[in-house]
Amino acid sequence: MIAAKRGFHTILSKPLDYFPSIALVYENIEILSYQALDLGLGWSWSIFLTSFGLRLAAVPLGMLLDKISWEVPKKLQNSVQRAQKSFLLNDLEDDVKRLKLTNLEHNELKRYFNGNIIMRQGILGYLGLSYFRALHHVMDSPQYYEGLINSKFLGIWELQKYDPMFLLPISVGFSSYWLLKNASHPFFIGLSQNSRLALSFLLSVFSIYLPASYIEAWLALALSHTVCKKLLKLKH
Repeated sequence: MIAAKRGFHTILSKPLDYFPSIALVYENIEILSYQALDLGLGWSWSIFLTSFGLRLAAVPLGMLLDKISWEVPKKLQNSVQRAQKSFLLNDLEDDVKRLKLTNLEHNELKRYFNGNIIMRQGILGYLGLSYFRALHHVMDSPQYYEGLINSKFLGIWELQKYDPMFLLPISVGFSSYWLLKNASHPFFIGLSQNSRLALSFLLSVFSIYLPASYIEAWLALALSHTVCKKLLKLKH
């Protein structure tokens, strides 16, 4: 009964599940299918809750990964330091003063300059990519997933189709600007107002022909990221 509902193994054969990458995609599809079909929440709520929950789950997972001691190999240390100076912040202390950062922002910024963070971001990024691969597979094969073809985001936008009114791409632009404005990552913290606006506009244009499901997932991730940031500030 479950196989008939989800139909995943009609696309990918069972032996492929033994590869870590495919296994992660499969597990994400199982999570989406379980909420949408077994719990009866529907596909839109399933996408929202899964996206929101995965971002929240990244917090304790990131804390666990931070406890693992890992350093950049000596042969690569000089190259990494040059890359940091070229692409990130030229002088951390000077930039902290110039940007008038708070102590919390300063401490969070310093955390990005060690091997543990490189490893953590790589692992979390890989997990995030696996989730969007799963979402892409589901949206690309709606005939294999019960009720997906008629599912809509907020009862308006069909999950597999783009928004002809362009309201969702506009929401991507606004949410991207909000995230960039409040970012503490070295790649974004030094961006000017015009740069943030330009990048947000480009992301909005890029999302014009994305399915509504992708944008719903993005908005859920943006919301959960904002919640995590707020909770972190309250903690400190």
